[in-house]
Amino acid sequence: MALEYYLEIKTPNSKVTVIGSNPVRRELVLGFEDGSVQTFDHESGELIQHCYKHRGWVTAICALPEARAFFSSGNDSTVVTYNAIGAVVDKLNIGSVAYSICFHSRLKQVIFGIPEGIQFHTYELNNVSGQIIHSVPLYIICEHEDITTGVLMLDKLYSVGFDGKLIIYDCPFGSSPSVAKKLDHAHDAGITCLIAQKNALDNNEWLMTGSFDKTAKVWSLDGKLIFKFIDFTQPVTGLTYVHATKTVWID
Repeated sequence: MALEYYLEIKTPNSKVTVIGSNPVRRELVLGFEDGSVQTFDHESGELIQHCYKHRGWVTAICALPEARAFFSSGNDSTVVTYNAIGAVVDKLNIGSVAYSICFHSRLKQVIFGIPEGIQFHTYELNNVSGQIIHSVPLYIICEHEDITTGVLMLDKLYSVGFDGKLIIYDCPFGSSPSVAKKLDHAHDAGITCLIAQKNALDNNEWLMTGSFDKTAKVWSLDGKLIFKFIDFTQPVTGLTYVHATKTVWID
């Protein structure tokens, strides 16, 4: 498959620290080292608007299409909620820096990857005040020993961190989450990224992790190693699954 140049977004003022999207308006959302959050047209690359500026670099961006909203977090421990047009509707200090974000739509919970663990908050879609995420944590589980770099929700919850751990949690209705399986040495160095794919139609189910140990690993959803990619000369810092072509891009 040939790699073709498509678009270049020039951001001369600061380095990009995180990339996300606003699927409601099909916009790119970029977070920067100087704390800025900006949206861009996904076809032209032109700046649409400056949304907010955290005190410290932006650590995560995540969208919640069912709420027609997206979120950013920064080194200032603040999680900012934006509506579909990119306007700030809420700012919440969660007490820790969130380095990753995911949602449990059935339980209406948002999960943040924080230093040494994960933090749960409930959310609601029809709050007239604009506050989607509730301010008081529901649970905090501290099973990591370093920054939690990735959280991901399927039937179970998964987290990875700079401590090299891959942890699987059960999230039952009506009770607190619990650790179902913990791989203390999933990688020989810090894990930088986590993606997953689950498609019942073609029985395509897997997790994939990338690490500073210059490897990427494919896992079953119950945490068994399926395959290991070892031919990298630099640390693996990013993974992206392209649904249209069923391929994984490794950075």
